[in-house]
Amino acid sequence: MLEMVNENCFSLETLVERACHAPARIFDVLDRGHLREGYWADLVIVDPHSQTVVDESKLFSKCEWSPFAGERFSHRIEQTIVSGKIAYEKGKIIESCRGEAVTFASVRR
Repeated sequence: MLEMVNENCFSLETLVERACHAPARIFDVLDRGHLREGYWADLVIVDPHSQTVVDESKLFSKCEWSPFAGERFSHRIEQTIVSGKIAYEKGKIIESCRGEAVTFASVRR
């Protein structure tokens, strides 16, 4: 999606709205989808000045393949934060990181 932002298909604000805010709103997910005090911090930190090429031998997916194999992207993921904890950094998954279960407005805590 960041590639489409670079190509001026839509703005970065639209990307954040559609990929983060809207799913939380549509599915009534509690305390996620925004950077707000009291919300769980679920973030992806990217380096917009470093390219990456998708290499299937380095995937963390159980299916071990990607439709983007060999594709070059103009951004590189530096870090992923799940429920306020670092889950991925510098090419490695942090095994000790466990996210918190997602809760929905219809199922109160």
